[in-house]
Amino acid sequence: MHQIRCGAQGGYNANGGDSGAPIFIRVPGHPQIQGSELPGAPFWTDEFVSLVGIHSARAFGEHFFSKLGRIKSDLGGSWVVTAPVPPLPPAPLSVYITGATDVLSSPSCHLPYVANATGGLWNTYSYSFTTDGTVLTQSDRELILAFPTAGSHNVNVTVTDANGATATHFLELVAAPSGMDCNTI
Repeated sequence: MHQIRCGAQGGYNANGGDSGAPIFIRVPGHPQIQGSELPGAPFWTDEFVSLVGIHSARAFGEHFFSKLGRIKSDLGGSWVVTAPVPPLPPAPLSVYITGATDVLSSPSCHLPYVANATGGLWNTYSYSFTTDGTVLTQSDRELILAFPTAGSHNVNVTVTDANGATATHFLELVAAPSGMDCNTI
């Protein structure tokens, strides 16, 4: 008959030969991670793991482990179990433009278009816009445009982060003939 004393039962997967393996639990919202959630960061940025024990046995579909506190009390001394938190990998750089797509053709009807970038080396973006193939001198994320001629138009943006990664997006617009109020249609 096999007895386990001072062990803890856990709901985890283990196979033969796993004895001695570390047992970790997830600790959501750990203060060491809080505040590091970056726009576009992977979903796991708010989780931290904590070592709770060492797998010791499995029997009749149950899994048992020795709690870290018990192991420390048996061996004595002081233990510090730490692991550096690895830096988060940057999320892929992406960008999209928001603004009206059905507009009025008029040289005096000015409408805002905004480039929204995420990922990459965040908060260090530069922007380059073109409209109908013409490069625009403005490099800020917001652009004010007027479309003097009726028909189809394109607004393109290329965003670059501090690492030199780029992403591009374009917006197709249709400008209706003038003669209406200067608003989006």
